[in-house]
Amino acid sequence: MIKIQRLPAPSELTPEVIAYKTALFKANPKHNHVWKEPYIEKQLMKMSHNKCCYCECILGEESNYMEVEHFHDKNQYPNEVVVWENLLPSCKSCNGSKHNHDTIADPIVNPAINDPKEHLAFRNYRYEGKDTMGIETRDALHLNDSEKKCLPRFRVCNELIQKLEDFVIDVKAIDPNSPTQTKNRMIRKVKELLEACQCDREYTAIKTTTLVNNPDYTILMKEMQIRGLWIPDLVSLDALMRRYVMDLV
Repeated sequence: MIKIQRLPAPSELTPEVIAYKTALFKANPKHNHVWKEPYIEKQLMKMSHNKCCYCECILGEESNYMEVEHFHDKNQYPNEVVVWENLLPSCKSCNGSKHNHDTIADPIVNPAINDPKEHLAFRNYRYEGKDTMGIETRDALHLNDSEKKCLPRFRVCNELIQKLEDFVIDVKAIDPNSPTQTKNRMIRKVKELLEACQCDREYTAIKTTTLVNNPDYTILMKEMQIRGLWIPDLVSLDALMRRYVMDLV
């Protein structure tokens, strides 16, 4: 989970529309899905880079469609059913796990307001709470579900670690007499690795945390610097991804 920047409300979601849809929902909560509007869904997807705001899986793929999540439960707080600040993009798993959790009585992390890394940490591909809010967030969203949440994280990070090990071997084989093409290829591969850890990619938090805390990444950086291959683009990408690194426990 990473901090996301809330975008402006869709222009179609005017005060009049909000009032009308709220009244419609209150009249028949079970059948009036007033939040299901393409303009709402599109803006939410854009806001989260097409990811679930909680677990960071990519949305829109087969069997993993985006659901409009009401941070404050719509049945307990019907006046917020289409209030823009209460809407978030979620996968079916996270939305279903959170269900009717009362975020007023028992606050959890709202990634459009709170910075998740202040409340959550990682241990072996699992989220751990750093405080009461973090613990509530982990449990309310079932963020450590082994099959649905932890296994995908492990697969992604295992692939990242394997690439890192290979890159360390590759860069050590480069010397001053190596062809420019070989050096450029090395830069390109590392750049792609860092790009895969940026905020618009899946599982940003766990990938950046895994990468930065891996000793091979420090070795790779030093070897690239020694050979004059740690170019400004890589420096910039490294700095950007470090904003999402979480503590390890």
